[in-house]
Amino acid sequence: MIILEQNDKVLKMYADLECKEEYLETREECNNLDDLLTEALEYYLCNGYEMVDPEDIGALTELPIITDGEYIWILSEWYTEDVLNIMFEGNNQYAWDYVGNME
Repeated sequence: MIILEQNDKVLKMYADLECKEEYLETREECNNLDDLLTEALEYYLCNGYEMVDPEDIGALTELPIITDGEYIWILSEWYTEDVLNIMFEGNNQYAWDYVGNME
């Protein structure tokens, strides 16, 4: 449903508009936005990326955090905008904010 594009420390997220119906069905099934993001990123979470519990890295946030094992990114707009809906309605992309390296 979501396409991630990584270029070194830059991580961008795009909606795969061909999967809009699947996204809408998944949105109905999910209990919250965090579950929806996890479902939307399922392919990447099974292929090298991992959602990080903020407590594991000492982060004082509830925002989504993702890593590729080397870099860490945070989705800072997550709770101020309905990021996934906006992307599927035509906004091209959102960038995850690079916040550091895994140790």
